[in-house]
Order: sequence, then C-alpha cells, then structure tokens
Amino acid sequence: MPRRPRTSPDPDPSTETLTVNLRRKFLATAIGAALALAAAAPASAAPFSQTPVKVIVGFAAGGAVDAVARVLSARLSEKLESTVIVDNKPGFSGNLGAQAVAKAAPDGTTLLMAPVTSYAVTEAMMGKATGFSIEGDLTPVGLAGEVPLRLVVHPSVTANTVAEFLALAKSDPKKVTFASSGNGSTEHVAAGLFQQHTGA
Repeated sequence: MPRRPRTSPDPDPSTETLTVNLRRKFLATAIGAALALAAAAPASAAPFSQTPVKVIVGFAAGGAVDAVARVLSARLSEKLESTVIVDNKPGFSGNLGAQAVAKAAPDGTTLLMAPVTSYAVTEAMMGKATGFSIEGDLTPVGLAGEVPLRLVVHPSVTANTVAEFLALAKSDPKKVTFASSGNGSTEHVAAGLFQQHTGA
C-alpha cells in the first residue's frame, strides 16, 4: 500500500463504513470460534475452571496473529470461566510455537493461533525440518479471522503509488529491501511473487 499523501483529504465515508463493518465481522468470527472451542471440549475432561488454557502464538506480541489471539482468549476465558493465557513463542517462522503445541498433552488446554498459509508453506518448503506435522500433530478447530497483506514504504521513500515504487526499485534494485516475519511466511512468499511478477 502506498503511503498517504502529505496533505490528506477528508476521510471517505464509504471507506469508514467498510472499515467498521470489517471490524464487526472480524469480532463476530473470533467470538464464534471461541464458542466453538468451548463447545468442542470433551465432557469427560476436568473442568476448565481448574485447568488454565494456553493459547500459543508463534510470533511476537503486537502483530496481527497476536491481536486475534488476545481478542479470542478474552472471550474464551469468560465462556470457560477459566484462565486463558496467551503465550508468545516467536521464531523459526512461527514453527517454534507449533512445535510446542504438537508436543503438548492432547487434552484441549494447549491451543495454537495459526496463520494457516504460513504453516502450509513452511511445511511444503522444509518438510520434517519444521518439527511437526500439520495433519498428524494438529487438529483444526475453526477460522478466527482473515488478515490482508499490504505494501507499505517509509515516508522518506519518494513513491506514492505502486507504479512509482516499481520504477524506483528497478532503477536501483540494490537499495530496495523488504521485511517479513520469516522465511516461508505469508509476507515472504507474497514479496517473492510480487518480485517475480513485476520484475522489480
């Protein structure tokens, strides 16, 4: 996404409405997933009020995955009447967190907030080196949200559109770099596809 012009026009009402609707949709989806988790708890298991639930996030605090996990955990805590802890285990493109869940007791008290695309890509790239199997070690529960990918640049970059950015990148490729959450992550793959299709 190109950076905003230095003199921003008045906000577009339709854009504000869309943003509000997307937030409502996200919250409704996240809450629905939390209720599904509660309903899926086995009847024979010990009461969740006696067992803290841990939601592991394989990425640093403050990111999109972490934000979804915290919204979900707050509602899940109310529903289960139990302590729900968000535990960030960043590293290895999120795989460290997934490894921890795969090795945990399969009693429903250790959950993984997983960006499915990232884990699918890293498993395809690395195979057994990820340290877990998506299909063999993890059980999907529900979709908690969707996160878009945006192209952004620092305000000092003299590009206000994608076309201007591409022209800048092609004029001096060595000066343009990008950041992602790790090899095999969604951002990493998206940047690679962007480069491949644009020749930047």
